[in-house]
Amino acid sequence: MRNIDKRVDFVKKFGQEKFDKICTEDKTWANLKDIPVPNLFKWLFSQFLSIRQSCEYDFNGNIIFTPRTIIDYSECLGIEFSYREKQTLLAMNIWAEEKVREVRKKAEEE
Repeated sequence: MRNIDKRVDFVKKFGQEKFDKICTEDKTWANLKDIPVPNLFKWLFSQFLSIRQSCEYDFNGNIIFTPRTIIDYSECLGIEFSYREKQTLLAMNIWAEEKVREVRKKAEEE
């Protein structure tokens, strides 16, 4: 079960308030909280997550996220990203890959 699934299940069963409370008491649950996204970037971050979830994988299990991926997504859904938004999407992917590596490294050490 993915962490997001654990969080969603908990919130469905007990509600967001209970989840927020348990996060203050238990670091394990606190790790399941969403990262704070500035209001200015919420829409773009949502698009990033959608793009990333629909990406293909290479033979090593790495996500293939390229400028072509952004263009295909844009054309498919009729969304026009500005140059700056495309740059930000690519930067978000670099950040996400760094975080994935950190989590995998931490899991291997445990």
